[in-house]
Amino acid sequence: MIIMEEILVVDLAEEVQLQEEKEALLQDVKADLEATEIQLQEKVVLEATEVRLQEEVKEEKAEFLKEHQDAQKALVIHQDQEDQEETNTFC
Repeated sequence: MIIMEEILVVDLAEEVQLQEEKEALLQDVKADLEATEIQLQEKVVLEATEVRLQEEVKEEKAEFLKEHQDAQKALVIHQDQEDQEETNTFC
């Protein structure tokens, strides 16, 4: 009878140990999942930021090009006016 009780105690101790190991593994898996989730969230934020910055660069480039074109047009108009005045002076 004592041997049977000892076997039951050993079996119970082994089950408790296995359960604790399972719980520890589960906690490790949960921690890994949380870390992965945080990394994914950071990646999404970085990608959204990158897209926003690319759009801002496109807008700034378009604005710069428009200003450059406007300046070029003003120079051409000014040159045309000078040419016209010069032509009028000779006529």
